[in-house]
Parts: sequence; C-alpha cells; structure tokens
Amino acid sequence: MYKGFKQLTLFCLICMAGCTSTPLKIWYKDTAELIKEHNYQKAMEQIHAQQPLDQQQLAMVESLAKQHLKQQSQTIHLLISQQEWGQARGVLRHLIQTQPKGVSLSGLENAINLAQKDEERLLNTQSSLIKAELLDTQFRQQALANRIHHDRFNWFNQSHYLEEQKKQIAEKLLQLSTQALRVKDYKYAQLAYEKAIEFDRQLGKGEIKQAINAGLSVINDKAILHRQQDLIRQLTTAVSTLNFDQLLKVHDILSHEPFHGAQVDKALKQAQNLRQEYAQSLDQNAARLYRQGNILKSVDLWLMALKLSPDSISIKEKLLRAQKVLVKFKKLSNTSNTE
Repeated sequence: MYKGFKQLTLFCLICMAGCTSTPLKIWYKDTAELIKEHNYQKAMEQIHAQQPLDQQQLAMVESLAKQHLKQQSQTIHLLISQQEWGQARGVLRHLIQTQPKGVSLSGLENAINLAQKDEERLLNTQSSLIKAELLDTQFRQQALANRIHHDRFNWFNQSHYLEEQKKQIAEKLLQLSTQALRVKDYKYAQLAYEKAIEFDRQLGKGEIKQAINAGLSVINDKAILHRQQDLIRQLTTAVSTLNFDQLLKVHDILSHEPFHGAQVDKALKQAQNLRQEYAQSLDQNAARLYRQGNILKSVDLWLMALKLSPDSISIKEKLLRAQKVLVKFKKLSNTSNTE
C-alpha cells in the first residue's frame, strides 16, 4: 500500500511539472460576452490565445473598439462642457480598463485636467476679487474707527494686519492674472491685474498690461468679424426672400463702420441692385395708376419706391406732384359735400 501511494504521488508530480511547462488559461466568459460588455482588451487577449488565430474576429473587435472609443470620447467631451469632472474620469477609467492595449488616452486625460484647472482658476480669481472688495471695506471701517477715536489710542487698530493682507492678495491676483493670460481669458486677466496694481503699485509689469490689451484687441476684432458675417447672412436672406424691411435695416447697419471688406461690398451691391430694381418697378406701376386716375394708390407706391431709393429725384418729384393733386381732390370733395 505504501508503495502504491508513492507511485501515485510521483505521477501527480509529473503531471504538475507538465502543466508548468505548458501555460493553461482558463476563461470565465466567452468572447461574445466580453464584446457585449465592451471589454475589448480581454476579448482580444482571448482571441490571441486561441489557435489558429481568427483574423476576421480580431478585425471585428478592433473596429468595435474604435467605434466605442469614439462614442465615449464624445461623452467625455460633453461631460467636460458640463464641468462634470468625476463622471468624465469615470468614463476614462472604463476606457483604460477595456480598450485594447496600446491605445493612447492621454489626450482625453489632459482635456479633463486642463478644463478642471481652468474652472479652479476662475473660481480662485473670483474668490480673490471678492476678498479684495472685502478688504477695501475693512480699510474703510478702520478709517472710520480712526476718525471716531482720533484723540485717543485705538487698541483695536488693524492697519498693519490689513496692509499685510493687501500685499498678499495683490500678489495672488497678479499670479491669477498671468494664469488667465496663458489661457487667453483676457477679461479676468484684466480684472485681476488692475486690482493687483491698485493694491500694490510696485507689482506693475508693463508686459502683462500690453499682453492683456493686445488680447482684448484680438477679441474685439473677432467679435466684429463674427457680427459682420452674421449681418451678411441676414442681408443675403432678406434679398432672396424679398424682405425689404429687413433688407433696409441690415443694409443701413452694414454700410457703416466698423464693417468693411470685399464680402461686405458684394452683399451691399447685391442689395442695392435689388432696391433699385424694385424701386423702378414701383415707380412704373405708380405712374400707370396715376394716369388711370388712382392717385391714392399711386402715392402709396411712390412712397414705397422712395423708401427703397431715397436719393431718386425723379421719384420725389412725382410723389410731390401726386400728393398735391390728392390734396386738391380732397378739397374739391369737401366743397361738394358742404354744398
């Protein structure tokens, strides 16, 4: 019996040695289930472990992984726009765990980090500006106390402490102004810089002010260009739909500074040609109605024509003549009614 036990033990050892020389992977889920769970990393590992290698299935999983990455990337960018940093990182962690090895996700991680830091910078700037306003109030309160107790020593004088706080906030605001400048947030760069210099003139740095002014100038130029393009679209639409009220309104705005350039000139010329064309048509119809004796209707049409072509001397003269005739008709009508 002892000899049989020894033989059995030896057999087990041989089997174990054989197992260690040939790795055996045990999968708890099949590939289809892993794909359904979007766990493309494990799915691809499982496909590679099977022989022969199923190239078609591997290509399908790679394609599905790319599609899923695209969808989840859009989700992350949406969460970034909503400032949901935790949720965005949760989606990113899932991608790190399930996307095939070698897929770079550093761009998404950087996007989350930068956007979160920018919100933190903005809140820190707003907080520091509020602290600065509070400090201004504390200085005024201290000045009031000094005037009240002008003839005796004030044991609660906080002037030295307030001056130290003022210096610290000034330095903080200057730092935040520089940070805002890096991300082209010129509004808060200017607000933080101006308050910092107000608190501590020695912190004045000309290059920061120049950078802020240059940035604001670029923003103004972009805003003007955006407004100009929007007005050109409105004018083009008004021309195509024959909306003359809108056409006249937008035409007048685009005709003045700061709007200029080839696109503006082209749109204005197109609108002006349409105005002249319809003014001429209204003029002809008004003249026909005038000859037929329909003076009132001819006056209405000439008024519309003059609105479209206000510099036309011919239309002005015809309108004036028709208005005089209309006045005479009204006088004659009133006279005949009294008789």
